Amino acid sequence: MSLARTLVSVVACGVVALACAGGGVAPYMACTPGDMCMSGTVCESASADSSTVGPTFCTHSCTSDADCPADETGAKGVCTATLDADTGDVAFCYRSCERGSCPSGSTCVETLDELHHPIKACQPDAVDALGATAWTSTAPLPNGSAITQATYAMKFGPSTTVQGGATGAFDATFVQVFDANASMYAGCTETTTFAGATYVEVASSSTEGVLEIQGGTATNDRSGCDSWSDDVTGEGAYTYIEEVESFGATPFTIADRKMTIQGGTGVVPLGEKVPWTFTRQ
Repeated sequence: MSLARTLVSVVACGVVALACAGGGVAPYMACTPGDMCMSGTVCESASADSSTVGPTFCTHSCTSDADCPADETGAKGVCTATLDADTGDVAFCYRSCERGSCPSGSTCVETLDELHHPIKACQPDAVDALGATAWTSTAPLPNGSAITQATYAMKFGPSTTVQGGATGAFDATFVQVFDANASMYAGCTETTTFAGATYVEVASSSTEGVLEIQGGTATNDRSGCDSWSDDVTGEGAYTYIEEVESFGATPFTIADRKMTIQGGTGVVPLGEKVPWTFTRQ
């Protein structure tokens, strides 16, 4: 997964001074899609690919500083493509901090303008939606499945900020109960323990982003099987995670302590491309 950019927390109008004025959001302040931005800016992610999930703020693409408006305090805008890893040759407007500090939700960093002159600009701060959280889901089972019940529990460790997002330790447990008439593992309760992995998230806010799982190992324990030969402890398991690199990043959304992740993408087990709903623990 490409880490698209350093991220900015969504700040509601009125929380940060001058964030909203005259019915719109001021240039270079955080926004949500649908907000009206001022001074010709639009609420978008600083990315060359409009489909990339990334934080949104009031900006627009540019070719020089002349394209970038001043903010509500009079601080000028600057044009640069170097703050964001995924913009390619597309530059975007940012607030200059040559003569002052940045507003809450961004940090003053040294970079280069489009003429490769050194400048200082306000870089949006990273957003971490998943760090130090735990989630559990009852798996959506396909019709005719030999599995009568399945649950999946994910644990995201405390995060470290990286360019474009956050990363940390990832562990998970997948429990499946097989039907007594199943052709394989009849009557078994199989527990797959996944450990030693790393998660990487790029979140546009505390409620949405993209997620990728990297590395890790898996083992299987089976018990209660109709055939004693199916009972195992610590068996090496081929797992969905081993295919994750072919899927890349998977979108997630969070609302009311519920997280939705699309199946069939390598982040959740089973291959069916149906939404999984997780409840925060």
